[in-house]
Amino acid sequence: MSKIFFILLLFHVYPVFAQLEVVPLLPADTFTIYQNRQKSLVAQGKGDLKEESRFYDETAFIYWEHNMFEQAAEWYKKSLLLNQQLDNLSGISMINSNLGLIYSDLRRYETAYEYFRQTLAYRRMVKDQTGTISALINISVVLNNLSRFGESITALDEALTLSRELNDMEQMLSCYGMLSETYEKANQPEQAHYYFEYYRSFHEKILMEKEKAAREKLTEAELKLRLMAVETENQDLQLKLAARELMDKEEELSISLHENDSLYKKYTKAELEKNLLEKDNLLKESILEQQRSEQIRQRTSIIFLLVLLLFILIALIIFIRLYRQKNKMNGLLKERNVLIVKQKEKIEIQKTNLTDSINYALRIQNAALKRNMDINVRGLIDDFFIFFRSAAIVSGDFYWFSLVDKKLVLVAADCTGHGVPGAFMSLIGMNLLNHIVEGEGIYMPDEILFKMNRAIVDTLDQKNNNNFDGMDAAICTLDFENGKLYFSGAYRPIVLFDKGEVTLVKGNVSSLGGSQELFNHIGKFDLKIFDLKPSMKFYIFSDGYCDQPNENFKRIGSKQFYRLIEQIGGLPMNEQCDAIARFFDKWKKDSEQVDDVMVLGFSLKDK
Repeated sequence: MSKIFFILLLFHVYPVFAQLEVVPLLPADTFTIYQNRQKSLVAQGKGDLKEESRFYDETAFIYWEHNMFEQAAEWYKKSLLLNQQLDNLSGISMINSNLGLIYSDLRRYETAYEYFRQTLAYRRMVKDQTGTISALINISVVLNNLSRFGESITALDEALTLSRELNDMEQMLSCYGMLSETYEKANQPEQAHYYFEYYRSFHEKILMEKEKAAREKLTEAELKLRLMAVETENQDLQLKLAARELMDKEEELSISLHENDSLYKKYTKAELEKNLLEKDNLLKESILEQQRSEQIRQRTSIIFLLVLLLFILIALIIFIRLYRQKNKMNGLLKERNVLIVKQKEKIEIQKTNLTDSINYALRIQNAALKRNMDINVRGLIDDFFIFFRSAAIVSGDFYWFSLVDKKLVLVAADCTGHGVPGAFMSLIGMNLLNHIVEGEGIYMPDEILFKMNRAIVDTLDQKNNNNFDGMDAAICTLDFENGKLYFSGAYRPIVLFDKGEVTLVKGNVSSLGGSQELFNHIGKFDLKIFDLKPSMKFYIFSDGYCDQPNENFKRIGSKQFYRLIEQIGGLPMNEQCDAIARFFDKWKKDSEQVDDVMVLGFSLKDK
């Protein structure tokens, strides 16, 4: 599917590769920002919310042009509040869309998603079909970056339907390309190929129409050239006719001169003297007129030279002022360089302190994880492995074990983000598990997930703010007395391996905490029950392993991961862990690890 990967590059290269670098503000930009702030204060004093909003938008756009996304978002949010007071739906929609693009640039895709959703709602409200298509495509790009491919496909299907209603060939082409790319990411190659063929056909059709239009323009140009040629021939004929008429006039003039000459010879001497005197007077007047013209020309030359000298003088003054300003700016730059060096030293100290703090947090997190490695686990299952790698110093993935009422509860969770924010969420998750499972004695996975979801929403006060943090989790409980395996998942599956066969059991399409729309629609988490069999092996994991790209930006993918488990499932657990690590390192090579990685494997005792 190399062609489909090419489509991916066409549609959203920018968020994948590198963060855009900040472009320093020029003095003119700084002055414009200062003027906008002064003008916005004047508009605020007059109660002119619309004018105040306009100056906020201009300020935000300057910061955005220089890739200063946080500052741009701050000013757009101020403008958004004013437009909401004005009930300006068009302005609200535009600003939400801009904020969505800014947070996409910042790779804060959950926040970008919420702003694009609000943009979509307003554009639907005003029945702006073209704007609705644009919002749906933006939403699908963000959902792809969040690996929520099913929702992305739904958005693109709606955008495609609207594009067909408008007969907008360019938008239809974009939708087909995006659908092909999304199905490829979702490991549905047949659907991806199906939409790629549509994309290719539409692309060729658009090219043919453009070529047809070009031919029509060429034909029109040829007709214009022919018309010009005809007009040129007509002009040549008119010139020839005029020349002929001129020759006729010359003949008439020659005859007239001949007649005048004859008449002149008849004049008397007195009349000739009179004529000569008149001609002499005319000649004198002509000479005087020439002298006046020369005087005017000389005065004009003098004025021109004076203006030129004045211009040179002004230019010299400006040059001197610019030179002085340059020297002043150089002095300021030297002072700023000294300040920057001091700030850099201060930042280095802060960085060292921050790193020490994060390393201390790592020791706390490791202690919390090791606490879960209860020695009783080894008495209940035959063997197990944990493949665990953090993308940063601390991790947003965590595992948790507990024995309740002779039932072993196993948890693999993937919190929002990674690094310090993810680590905080992981500690919240482990504390909630301690309270729900060990404190309340609840061991059924669906009940545990239900209580954790409510607890996260309450703990982070998500009903009253825009916090969308949460976690995905896979929970399985081994009931050895009844020989049963109970499983529930929040956006995470479990993989069972028995007698060389791999079985994938999916969880619900809803996370814990965060956006509750899907969960409110589902209402509860499904419980899957399986019979425990001798020598059965099972695996729970976060999405970091499958999402890891190689140097060509291709992910490992779920299908390749399941095939790997099928190949190594018959090996001892320690050898499986080594094989999973080797495959991951070989795939990643020198590319960056994009997320925390965790894979847990367990095997039952052969009774």
